[in-house]
Amino acid sequence: MTSNDGANRRRFRRIEVPLLVQIRYSALEAPQTVYALNVSEGGVFLDVDDNKPLGTRVFIQITSPDGIRMLRSEGKVVRKAGGGTGVELVLEGEMQEEMRAILATLD
Repeated sequence: MTSNDGANRRRFRRIEVPLLVQIRYSALEAPQTVYALNVSEGGVFLDVDDNKPLGTRVFIQITSPDGIRMLRSEGKVVRKAGGGTGVELVLEGEMQEEMRAILATLD
């Protein structure tokens, strides 16, 4: 018998790690620095509850802890839970490889 919890439905493995990231919701807005509580190839769960509705567009910058790698991506708010915000990232080609490289520094 299999479990139907969220972990089994996920497409990507989550890495539980506090990681500082920068986000902004429009090009005219100053970036804010927040913690990502977990990251994966498909998205991040942010320790922020700023009342943005599901589907809100997010610009995000993720830098590896060693400061060597940086990823800038667009995403959208796909989940609100426990005072946090889940953001699905739009990653293709080189951006996917950069995210994998950042995740490798976290393992």
